[in-house]
Formats: sequence, structure tokens, C-alpha cells
Amino acid sequence: MAANRAISGAQARIYLNDTFIGWASSVSVQENIQNVRVDVLGNIDSEEIEPVGRTVSMTCEVVRIKRKPIESYNAWPEGGTVAVVNFPALRFVIYNDVDDEPIAVVKGAKPESKSWRIGAREVVTQNVTYQALSLDDNPDPN
Repeated sequence: MAANRAISGAQARIYLNDTFIGWASSVSVQENIQNVRVDVLGNIDSEEIEPVGRTVSMTCEVVRIKRKPIESYNAWPEGGTVAVVNFPALRFVIYNDVDDEPIAVVKGAKPESKSWRIGAREVVTQNVTYQALSLDDNPDPN
């Protein structure tokens, strides 16, 4: 296979600890670096820009299976305050479906929002957003 080949057929596998619990598609990951400008009185221009934080968020689409919402896969908290606060972090491993190699890993993912999408001639899906601790977009395939 050519080294400079486009990625196709990517999928995400969802893990709770080391246990596979499901899969997701249409994954969109965003990594943001928070910068703070260092401004000095008497100078209209900033002296420098300092990075002070990094955040990762992810949105994905989970196929809804009859009578099995996302909560039944342990990918979303079910219950009240205690269940939400104690919900464990998830890990999403994004694979190249052609040669089954990991292309990115999102670690420490905690649920943030979910919505449903129902359309004519479409599979019912749930769109889910997670906040995460880190993104490794160059994981070791071994």
C-alpha cells in the first residue's frame, strides 16, 4: 500500500477502561489551545502570546438500535446527579477501516450533550458530544 494514501472508511471504537462497548461514525474532533496576550501599558501592541491551556472536544454519531439507547452501551450516564458525577471517562480509538490501524485516540472523554436525528429513508442516529482530556493523532499502531 502506498505510504501517502488518503484515509478512508474510518470508524471509532468506544472503550470503557479496556472493554470495547460500541462504535461511532461521523467523528469530528477539535483541539483548542488557549492563548493569553501579554500587554504592557504604553505599548499598543502585545509583547507576546503565551499558551496557557489546551482543550479537546469530540462529536460523533451513534446508530440507534431498537430498544437500545446509548445509555445501554455505557457510553452515556443513566440516572441522577450521582450517576453523572461518577460516570467514568471513555476512550475513543479511531481506526482506518482498510488496514485496521489506529489513526487517532481521544482519551478521558466525558459526555456533554446528545441529540437525535430522524430523517426519511435514513437510519436513526444520536449525535453525541464529549469533552476530553487529550488527543493523540499519531498513535503507535502496536
